[in-house]
Amino acid sequence: MAKQKYWNGTSWEVVGTDAAKVALLDSAGKFAANNLEAAMLELFTFANNGKTSIANAVNAKGVPATSADTFPTLATKIGQITTGDKKFATGTVTIPLYSGVFTVSGLTFKPKIVIIFPTGTSDPLVHTLYIEPQTSTEVFYAGSNIKKSLGSTYYVNTGGFKLECSFYASNFTWLAFE
Repeated sequence: MAKQKYWNGTSWEVVGTDAAKVALLDSAGKFAANNLEAAMLELFTFANNGKTSIANAVNAKGVPATSADTFPTLATKIGQITTGDKKFATGTVTIPLYSGVFTVSGLTFKPKIVIIFPTGTSDPLVHTLYIEPQTSTEVFYAGSNIKKSLGSTYYVNTGGFKLECSFYASNFTWLAFE
């Protein structure tokens, strides 16, 4: 392979593999550098700083990321960021009078709040209120002030819930919020 040479103003000098000796003509004014090695360092620093900024922003949204992640990995992690958009669902159900067990399936999320109340009655009370517990697994029933525990009989999970409701009604409306 022939050796690269450059004109230093008075004579030809062998460049070899020394990128610092390759002059950079930057007519657009994009680089502070005046040789190839310094320009490559500027580009690396710019890209690395950009990746660090992106990784920090992704971390701030609760998804772990580092500047060592590749751009495709960072793009995937950006897609994992959840936004403020929350899902909800509502519906009605009829259960046998005095049965009191209420099952809903087919949800695409795990509810953090479930409200169940009778429809077609003059009773305005909410009969079941579930708010995702922070330290326990209790379900609070507002109509009777009874606390029930989640477990094998009652549950709230991704896909639906099974809770107890009033024994004195058979038609209910339910609301579930992510």
